[in-house]
Amino acid sequence: MVASSSRLGKRSSSSRREANPFGWFSDDDQRTDFICQWGYKEVIRHKCMSILFFRNEGFVFQELLEKVGLTKFVELQGDCYPNLVKVFYSNLKKEDNCLTSKVKGVNIIIDPLIWKYVAGFQEGGMKAHQGIPGFYKTEIYNNFLKNPDMVGKCESFSIENLTKEESLCAYVITWILLPRGEDQYLLNGEDVYLLYALQTGTPIDWSFVIDDYMLKFAKQKEYHLPYGVFISKILRMQNVDITHERTICCNKHNVLEELFLYLVGFRKGKEGWIFKDEYIPGTDEMNPVNIDSARYEFRPQTRFEEFVDERFKRLDKKMMMLH
Repeated sequence: MVASSSRLGKRSSSSRREANPFGWFSDDDQRTDFICQWGYKEVIRHKCMSILFFRNEGFVFQELLEKVGLTKFVELQGDCYPNLVKVFYSNLKKEDNCLTSKVKGVNIIIDPLIWKYVAGFQEGGMKAHQGIPGFYKTEIYNNFLKNPDMVGKCESFSIENLTKEESLCAYVITWILLPRGEDQYLLNGEDVYLLYALQTGTPIDWSFVIDDYMLKFAKQKEYHLPYGVFISKILRMQNVDITHERTICCNKHNVLEELFLYLVGFRKGKEGWIFKDEYIPGTDEMNPVNIDSARYEFRPQTRFEEFVDERFKRLDKKMMMLH
């Protein structure tokens, strides 16, 4: 196992390095490889959520997240150092069941203690993203459809076809747990299995799931890199020098709340949040406001129009007397 001098409770000081590629690497070949292979990549914009907000709005799916110990991770906020995150991924590998990397001369290790302290994950659980015995992803997806008539007609695992609570749980997967830079409205096979495990309360080995996800991005050299805030917290905790590093701070736009619900197709009615195609606006929303009705009144311009107008007024009076 790779020894780390920056484990919890054993913090060490690191030598000061410049906040640019010349300070990130001591080896010229490594520096050149990083600039060519990793320098152009982007760290996915961090997203988190407020369990309390969704609870107050009458949703239920967040209770499933809390039940399986995901509260701390899905609510995680903090600063992100995108350039250092890229360095972390460029050196990322797995040794003795732990993720290891090297940033600014500091050996980084993510072991069960780190997962528990930063993310709140416990050891153990099913590696559900690899599949669930006896279940097929298509069957699972069909069971979550809001319209049974769509069974067998879906060309992809679109979240928009799912029931209310399942769709929001799915968005937590694609925006927070396994974030991606695009296609957040589509599930892949791994997502479907994780959705099933969450809905059924099946214990999941989340540290293993996210380990796999991070290694995939490192090996395949994907353009978008996930978990910027999570990784940045670990780098700070293990004494990586962040002086003068480019910093992205969290704000209200990083939190999935009301604006997010409107974005993914929900509307708030008298009985709570529903899909927009089920939403019927109230009378006050349908009537125009602040419009000068006098501008649109009929004003007769000829004698004939005056005659017709007078006849209609008399007819209106008679009709009112009949009621």
